[in-house]
Amino acid sequence: MGDADDSTMQLVRAKEALRQVEQRLAAQATTLATLETRATSLVGWALAGLVAGGAALVTPAVPTVLAYAAAGLIAALLASAVTAALAIAPRDWGVQGHLPRDVIGDFDESEAKFLEWLAEGLGKAAEDNRQRITDAARRLQISLLWFIAAAPLGFVSGVIAWARTALD
Repeated sequence: MGDADDSTMQLVRAKEALRQVEQRLAAQATTLATLETRATSLVGWALAGLVAGGAALVTPAVPTVLAYAAAGLIAALLASAVTAALAIAPRDWGVQGHLPRDVIGDFDESEAKFLEWLAEGLGKAAEDNRQRITDAARRLQISLLWFIAAAPLGFVSGVIAWARTALD
């Protein structure tokens, strides 16, 4: 192959690299939005459960056994809400694109080299975003586990309280 073929192929690869990283950044933004939506929903459900459990705790007519059950439920729901909130807490996010001053600046290389530079910069943002998505997904999973454990934990707390009162 000649130099013309090599430079043409370099340009084709550079354009494709840029297209691929743009697609990755768009997919990452969609994934993060989905995770944030789920975490926000989980926070809402956990808070509703916390209000109900709190109401049970402060109601004077509630038996001690139910108060212990409510306390167990509240503990798990609080852990779920906090973990879900951490999943959606603002953190660094690499956005698609470069600053105009960087793109407009002096660049004496070929079109292929310029496109490679653009793709590399966006690729770094995509790598940073991958860790953000991984962290958010892990926290959301933990939050969901706490949420699922809330009812059994409340039940076990109530049974323990009942057993203690039955033995007294």
